[in-house]
Amino acid sequence: MVGDGARWLIARATELALDDPAVDSVLAVYSRYYEAHAIDATRPMPGVNHTLAQLAALPLAVCTNKPRPTTELVLGGLGLAHCFDIVVAAGDLPKLKPDCIILTNIFRD
Repeated sequence: MVGDGARWLIARATELALDDPAVDSVLAVYSRYYEAHAIDATRPMPGVNHTLAQLAALPLAVCTNKPRPTTELVLGGLGLAHCFDIVVAAGDLPKLKPDCIILTNIFRD
C-alpha cells in the first residue's frame, strides 16, 4: 500500500479511484493525524546520529516523499534538522523520488 505517497495509500486502502473527491476528505484527516503524531513511533536508525556527526563537515541533503510539514516535524522532533543543508520533500518539485529531477534541482547551482 505504501511507496507512492499518501494519496495513493488512501486510494488503495479505501478502494477508491485516485481522483475520487472522497480521497481528498480522507487524506485531510490522515494528514492532520500524521502531523500530530509524526514522531510517536519514529526514531533514527541505530548509528545515524553518530554517522551524521562524522559527516557534519560535508553538505548533506534529505530527499523524501513525505510532505514538507511532516518532514520538518520529523527532522525537528528528532533533533536532526540542523544536520541537513537541503531538504527536498513531496510537493517541492513536480515529481517524487526516485525521479532524477531531484538531483538536477539539488545540484543546479
